Amino acid sequence: MDTIYLISFLVGGIFIFTSFLLGGILHTDFHVEGEIPFLSPSVIATFVTMFGAMGLFFEKTFHLPPFEVTLLSIFIGIVSSTLLIFLVMIPLQKAQKSNAKGSKEMIGKDAEVLATVSQHSKGEIVYTQAGFRMSAPAITDGSSLLPGEKVRIVDVQKGVFKIEKKLKEEI
Repeated sequence: MDTIYLISFLVGGIFIFTSFLLGGILHTDFHVEGEIPFLSPSVIATFVTMFGAMGLFFEKTFHLPPFEVTLLSIFIGIVSSTLLIFLVMIPLQKAQKSNAKGSKEMIGKDAEVLATVSQHSKGEIVYTQAGFRMSAPAITDGSSLLPGEKVRIVDVQKGVFKIEKKLKEEI
């Protein structure tokens, strides 16, 4: 059983470590609308890692029978995964949903270009919402918009703001 615990610990640990390091670069995390949190790759990796770690720990430290070690390891893996869901994932999902609702409220409001926005590439804008300065990705159908230009938010789709240049008389 040592081998199973060790492989579980290493595979889960390597997955968590590489996801943490490369997740922002490669966008390895994925979400399906209405997904079941227990089937999330992060939750599965947490279970596998904790199962392996606790199996090794209980087997080496307490010299318990294999059946008891396996049951304890499964139990702790489930508890760890459940804690991850309720203490991290669900609060983050709620925060993202409230941010998305707030983004829709910004339609018609003013913003400023932070990174060049063109028809062919996303840029970035900054805007003020509820007294906080926030930034977001942006696209445009018109000509390129340069940093510092004043714009109006005309739509929001999947967290990306569609903007248009403000006319001189509006500034």
